[in-house]
Amino acid sequence: MDEKTITARVGAQLKSLRTLRGISQLKLAEALEVTFQQVQKYENGTNRLTATKLYRAAHFLNAPPSAFFETLPASTTTQTPANPLSLTPEEIRFLKMIRPLDPAQDYPILHTTLSALTAALMENRKKSA
Repeated sequence: MDEKTITARVGAQLKSLRTLRGISQLKLAEALEVTFQQVQKYENGTNRLTATKLYRAAHFLNAPPSAFFETLPASTTTQTPANPLSLTPEEIRFLKMIRPLDPAQDYPILHTTLSALTAALMENRKKSA
């Protein structure tokens, strides 16, 4: 989806959320610290909302920021997400600790040690349950 279309759809959502809540362009403009003409430009897709303005609009309209993107289709790009495995910060920190190790020399020892540790922890959990 091109940038213009996304800008227009986000603007249309802004207008929809504003009107559903019975808020005038002027009141929204005051909350965003812009002119009502600028709000008109956001709503008709002429100008893009910055992330800050979008966040403030969501807060003022009592809507989650994601509400502005509900009319957009799910992403179909093939980009790899930053964390495709949904690792926790602790798991990422652990993986960063082992990165400098030599796979040929250190991984067999690491595997044996972690396997024994994991088995002991699971056994301890069973006893505690």
